[in-house]
Amino acid sequence: MLDSQQKRKASQIMYHKVTLVTMAIFAVFVLHFTWVVHGKKIESDELKNTSLKYNQGLEKRQTELVAQTERLNTEVGKEAEIRLKFSVAKEKENIVVIVDDTPATNTPIEEKSFWQRITDLFN
Repeated sequence: MLDSQQKRKASQIMYHKVTLVTMAIFAVFVLHFTWVVHGKKIESDELKNTSLKYNQGLEKRQTELVAQTERLNTEVGKEAEIRLKFSVAKEKENIVVIVDDTPATNTPIEEKSFWQRITDLFN
């Protein structure tokens, strides 16, 4: 008999309005903080993907630089780079410079005096 009284008392406490309102407020807080954590997880995943792409770009650039450095360590690479940067030739070599022969279309700009500009405003 004591068990049924205790059960009834426990159920009265659990289903009391104050208890139910308190539990509902607690559930709202838990849901709110869960939503905030979920948003932060999504943001951190986006930042992770961005940093991974940036890291891949850096690794690609590093491999390019290593290959370029290895090429510059050879005589052929050094010579090609010097020819590219300074437009030089070895002895007994000729450099051909191609000049565009189209005439320049620079027409002189006619300068007008102050009074001519004023009269042009009224014409």
